[in-house]
Amino acid sequence: MKLKLFVGVLFLSSFCWGQTLQKADELYENFQFTEAAEMYAKAGVAAKLSEEQLQRLAYCYFIENNAASGLPFVDSNLQAGSTNGELWYYKAHFEREVGKYDEAVQSAEKYLAMGGRNLPLKFRESCYILKNTPEFIDGEMLNHVINDNMSNSINHVGSVPVYFFEIGVDSLGNKIGRASTAGTQAEMFLMKPFLVHGEKVEEWIILDEKGKELSINSIQFDPGSKKVYFAAAMPGSNDEVMLRSHIYEADLTDLGSTITEFRPWVFSGIEDTSSCAHVSLSSDGNIMVFSKLLNDREDVDLYYSRRTGSTWSDPEPVPGINTRSQEIFPVIQGDTIMYFSSDGHIGYGGLDIFSIPFTSDWSHDTLTRLPLPLNSTSDDFNYRSGSDAEEAFLVSNRKGGKGDDDVWNFRLPKKPEPVPVVVVEEPKKPEFDLDAFLRDCNSKRIYFAFNQGTLEERFDFVEKLNELEEEGYRFSIIVTGYADARGTIPANYQVGMKRAEAVKKDLISRGIEAASMKCVSMGSTKIENRCKNPKIQCSEEEHRLNRYVQLTISVVK
Repeated sequence: MKLKLFVGVLFLSSFCWGQTLQKADELYENFQFTEAAEMYAKAGVAAKLSEEQLQRLAYCYFIENNAASGLPFVDSNLQAGSTNGELWYYKAHFEREVGKYDEAVQSAEKYLAMGGRNLPLKFRESCYILKNTPEFIDGEMLNHVINDNMSNSINHVGSVPVYFFEIGVDSLGNKIGRASTAGTQAEMFLMKPFLVHGEKVEEWIILDEKGKELSINSIQFDPGSKKVYFAAAMPGSNDEVMLRSHIYEADLTDLGSTITEFRPWVFSGIEDTSSCAHVSLSSDGNIMVFSKLLNDREDVDLYYSRRTGSTWSDPEPVPGINTRSQEIFPVIQGDTIMYFSSDGHIGYGGLDIFSIPFTSDWSHDTLTRLPLPLNSTSDDFNYRSGSDAEEAFLVSNRKGGKGDDDVWNFRLPKKPEPVPVVVVEEPKKPEFDLDAFLRDCNSKRIYFAFNQGTLEERFDFVEKLNELEEEGYRFSIIVTGYADARGTIPANYQVGMKRAEAVKKDLISRGIEAASMKCVSMGSTKIENRCKNPKIQCSEEEHRLNRYVQLTISVVK
């Protein structure tokens, strides 16, 4: 009797865990990764997960940026002898998330040695930057209240924010509500635009019945010509070309109206079977920038087309920014700057947001990476500063979100209210101009021979600094070393640091307190002349101007 009872309990337990795993699989296939991870982890305590389910659970932790659970999970499976190379990729990602940058590089090299191909192009470089010279801006990153637990995005049409939500569609093509609806099992998901009216979030039925199968990723409106341009795909199509995103145009009276007739734009992507998405317009509607994936390529580039009258020019790559990886999500703002996202330029991980000056002839020589926390180690895109200079918007799948992609607000800290001061008689200014002296000190540089950290010259103002310290002044000194563009990024960071430390040692020998100084290396990240690439033919004197140490001296009050 006891044996029968035991067998019955065991059978019931197996059946229950089987149901849990089946539910986890359904959630995973419905892109509900947080819920799926909970189910897989719960079932895995008592039941053995299959290799595919192990991979799925690791992917859930990865897509949710849950390094706290993901790192011990992949570690335990690798230590148990798993030969799944993708686990090394997830391990590298989790280690970078928790600040184990050296270990992350080692895991990445292990993944590549096993034949892995999904590692971001600049993964190693992002680890070096995060470890050595991260750039920060003070402010608060807030998850937007409008987000649900699926993918959300934002696209400004002029100054009006248009939000995008995933809409669930059943097997007959009928909408079954927002994809966040509990228990929703959608056949597919379509991105649709929404407008905010007061506290109400209402779908913008931009397309009538003819466009109900389109999934829209961006919208731009030209009020001058009364035309709207939008990029959309048809994920339910049996036509391979129509599965890709293309650009369409239509006549539109104002924002919020419904289009009854729309047509492919002249360079929609249908004509050359490419994929075109993420439309952005200049304020006069005469320049369009968009991302384009050619049929025989794997890397997405940014293209632009110029309108003269009613004719658009053949699309051309935006000069100076495209790489062998992804450049997407262009945002032209104020006709003075263009933001875009890339994982081909060196950043902090995933897609990072960069900016260039926007000019009609694309004459720019600077490309700027936004600092942390505007960028993160995850994907960051669709950046735009708000009408209030202290606020910005972006989309990211970073840790702490509600869904796959979330809209985020960035707010600068509020400035304290000014404190009234008692006006007193202004003291006589000292004859010695300390500010002018420090400006002169901070403008001077010591230059180095190629790949060398040995001093060939010395700063000439150290004696005066010692005199000022004897008078009671206290200084904070940052010693920064730089390298020219030749050599690898890690090597350039190392030689920059070697130069900074050599100068610090010299200053200590001349009476400056070691505790007042800090060494920093910028490597080759701040090249000031045209020699930004080792392939550029530069003279030795031109390269020499990028090999130096400079001080930043400030008064400690």
